Amino acid sequence: MTDTNGVIKLSANTDRMRSEDRMEKIVVLIPALNEEQSLPGVLKELGDITFNGAFIHEVIVCDNGSTDLTAQRALQAGATLVQEPKHGYGRACLAALSKVRHADIILFINADGAEDLTEAPRLIHEVLKGAQLAVGSRQLGLAEKGSLFMHQKAGNQFATKVINFLYQTQLTDLGPFRALNYQALKQLSMSDQDFGWIIEMQLKALDQGLSVIEVPVTTRKTIGPSKISGTFKGTFGASKKILWYLFIFSCKRLSHMLSQSFRHTKSTTLNQQRIASNDKH
Repeated sequence: MTDTNGVIKLSANTDRMRSEDRMEKIVVLIPALNEEQSLPGVLKELGDITFNGAFIHEVIVCDNGSTDLTAQRALQAGATLVQEPKHGYGRACLAALSKVRHADIILFINADGAEDLTEAPRLIHEVLKGAQLAVGSRQLGLAEKGSLFMHQKAGNQFATKVINFLYQTQLTDLGPFRALNYQALKQLSMSDQDFGWIIEMQLKALDQGLSVIEVPVTTRKTIGPSKISGTFKGTFGASKKILWYLFIFSCKRLSHMLSQSFRHTKSTTLNQQRIASNDKH
């Protein structure tokens, strides 16, 4: 919860701390670049949320080389601040993740105000039920007019169609609003340092057989310009990385499928030969 000044209160009293000992710990990771206008509201909204069976243990904001007061706003709100001066969405996420010490669930949110954080408990609920990755789907939820660009929708549609073909899933989005089991996240060995972070996570989770579920979420217009979809550089970089990961995992998946088909054909042929041999005798 937050106090009247918008400062996050993680442990209000002894009774609450005792009850929290029996609940799952959520650590919230927020990459932020020049988000002084939106970040205070995001942190206040986050602090006012109540979760069933879990609680926010820590909020970590990674200031990704901001030139405004983003870092100060994070500290004023009571968040843990991490500095990563070299730009890169994945680099900021990795820097924040490196500071996690005690967590059961990791919740990723953006600092631009595009996500309705009152829907975060639905993502957490799915992880508590057993999902290892719960992705907020903007395609399944409501979207404010102008909150999603046409090229953003087209890119998501193309990427998810390829993913669904490869892994026989029915995914609709590569949304950044997501929650994961912390142990599952460590298993993924994330490495992408910029625009490929989101799709790397989704593809690795599916490739490793983790349970992935989508939850409809509301999308709001960002406070200020979008750092990725709202710029040519961001759009081009994200598109290039998405295509690269789709190519790599398509080759890997198709190779696996062909190998399985070959083994099945070989096994069937051997069985037929044994039957024919037995019939002769």
